[in-house]
Amino acid sequence: MNNGKIKQILLNILLILLAFTVQNCVFPLLPFLAATPNLLLILTFSFGFIHGRNAGMFYGFLSGLLLDLFYSGPFGFYTLIYVYIGYFNGIFTKYYYEDYITLPLILSVLNGLWYSLYIYVFRFLIRGRLNLPYYFLKIMLPYTVCAFALLMAWIGLASMVRKRKLSHDGKTEIKQNKGLDSAEDKASTKRQKDSLGASGSKWERKDAEWIEKFTAYLILFVISLLAVSHILPYGVPFALVFLYLLLRDRKILTQVDYSLLCIFIALFIFIGNLGRIPAFSQLLSDILTGREVVTSVIASQIMSNVPAAILLSGFTDHIRELVIGTNLGGLGTLIASMASLISFKYVAKEDRSFRGRYFLEFTVANVIFLFIMLLLYHLLS
Repeated sequence: MNNGKIKQILLNILLILLAFTVQNCVFPLLPFLAATPNLLLILTFSFGFIHGRNAGMFYGFLSGLLLDLFYSGPFGFYTLIYVYIGYFNGIFTKYYYEDYITLPLILSVLNGLWYSLYIYVFRFLIRGRLNLPYYFLKIMLPYTVCAFALLMAWIGLASMVRKRKLSHDGKTEIKQNKGLDSAEDKASTKRQKDSLGASGSKWERKDAEWIEKFTAYLILFVISLLAVSHILPYGVPFALVFLYLLLRDRKILTQVDYSLLCIFIALFIFIGNLGRIPAFSQLLSDILTGREVVTSVIASQIMSNVPAAILLSGFTDHIRELVIGTNLGGLGTLIASMASLISFKYVAKEDRSFRGRYFLEFTVANVIFLFIMLLLYHLLS
């Protein structure tokens, strides 16, 4: 081992000690920080990605050991996850280039999610602080399986009807066009191949641009989730998203459906004000008591299921029934779920003549699904 490598190792160890000190002794004293960066995680990921698996495991072991000595709890808790993170990122060393930032950005997001999941599972879930298995098995799983089965059955039925209709309508046309235009097809194929060869670099540039945007939006999405979880203030994701759009994707600002956005804002303001009216609050509380699921389903048909959940959550302690009711309430009318309304707008934009048929088929399917899901709820209850 030469002197340069020894100096590099000592410098990296010094950086880890400095990061540990700042992370645990300086950041907690800064009241304006709603969330603090995990410097040790960043260094472990960086050293593993740049220097390889062995180096990543070594620096991960050192970082985890410092945290285990500093915090109470089972010894080795942090060492284990940091060693794994160092090893995992070391696998991608062969893809390391100084100018290639896409892969490091993706890995940094994955490392943060992996670390957060590890802390959640072993600090909270298995210690009984959150009863996730109960909610998953009793609330999420039965209705998810039933909804998936209904959706697959409906898609199969619709596909069968469509194939039958196409085969009936297309027989004559297929017979008439059989064997024609073979020379034109060959010429067209040759032109397409020439065009693809000439535009190879153009597609490579588009792929690179797509990867950059996908990575950036994925990171912004994770930051937005941190704001929803009250880890970051809401102004942070708003400023970052707006700044990125101005600098890198300004054209998308002209494609936003501002009318739908205004509907959302107005609806939430209306729901918030409605809940503050004393007479309405008392009436709603009386109606909701003991009838949470049915009331949630009916309210969702009028105001959409997300605003209904926000409104009704302040008038009941039966959260399980409210969750089930607003989830099932997304079925039924077109307004019951804003996602359904968005899909209808896209269909209407593509083919205006198809709106009536789409609305009819959508409503029939959703009403059938809602009836079956309510029946399932009563059977499970």
